[in-house]
Amino acid sequence: MSELFNKKLIFIFKNLSRCKTKTQLKTLKIKLITMANVCEKTMCLYDEDIEGLTDHDINIILKMWDEEDNENGDIILHNISNNITEFYKGKKDSVKIIQPKEVIKNKEISNENILLVSLDYDGCSVAITADWDSSWISRCKMNDFYEKEAKKEGNSVKLAKENSESIKNHIKSQVKEFLEKYPDGKVIGVCGSYRQDYGIDVFNKNRQNQGYSIYDNHFKGVVAKGNENLVCIENGDMEKIFKALDIEFWKIMYADGDGEVGSAMKNKRLTVENNFPRKLLGANDKPIRFKYNMDKKALIASQFAKAENRWPKANINMLFYDDKVEYIKYASKVPRRENWKFTGFHYDCTSICDKKISTPTIVN
Repeated sequence: MSELFNKKLIFIFKNLSRCKTKTQLKTLKIKLITMANVCEKTMCLYDEDIEGLTDHDINIILKMWDEEDNENGDIILHNISNNITEFYKGKKDSVKIIQPKEVIKNKEISNENILLVSLDYDGCSVAITADWDSSWISRCKMNDFYEKEAKKEGNSVKLAKENSESIKNHIKSQVKEFLEKYPDGKVIGVCGSYRQDYGIDVFNKNRQNQGYSIYDNHFKGVVAKGNENLVCIENGDMEKIFKALDIEFWKIMYADGDGEVGSAMKNKRLTVENNFPRKLLGANDKPIRFKYNMDKKALIASQFAKAENRWPKANINMLFYDDKVEYIKYASKVPRRENWKFTGFHYDCTSICDKKISTPTIVN
């Protein structure tokens, strides 16, 4: 949209609320239509374009169009209302009514079914990294060495592999059940870890490394190095985990804010504090106000909202796995739309320390 067009558009919008008669209002509306026709494109107004407009102004704007779409906080105006079309019936050749098909199509979607698998990492889905040469499995090998030295059984690696199969089989069974019920449904994986920006990611990686550095020269791999044990990066552990599950990974991070998906993975300076979502609408159609912290309310609310934006009015079923029961209970209290469903599962892979295999259990 050209700068000149922007200025004219804003001028007309700012004058809408000053209209005293229906004729004045219709005149301004037709100017708007004609300008859209000249540009031959859908009119997208971002926050900076409508800055200074009152709620009353915006309500008038939205009423003059049949539909609006709020994905990513934009206001996309399209499809002139019937009374305006009839008013200018004699000028059909000179007035083009713009109807972006992709927007209209999205608004009509109501029968899509989405399964959103949100996985915590530390103490939870990190178990699946036992499938490759990870620091998790290296530490299990070290533990087995010392146990055998002490004349003990030393079966940590075996337990880690079985634990990995436990959570994978559970997730796969949930996916199978969903697809049997909804053959055309989509299964999407998202990162449900607290690690939603690079800084938090590195901090937690270093915390997990604590205590292992003294063994680094004797047991290769016990200290995670480079990009290993990171999730908020391209081709990180979370991406590998969903690949092992054969689930499409959606690279949304809380620190993406209102920007493009994957922004936080590409820009290490984006954090959950300086780039949190400001435009995402929650279940009450108001911006999400939860403060980001470890209870994960803000994270789960944002994941539902982003899924709603991507698949408007679809039935969104979230499966949330975490090693902390209290976090699951907090997340379950996030307000939800009628088409949002939440199911939480408790799974703690550190059970191998007690020589036990953890099985995901539902949390009510």
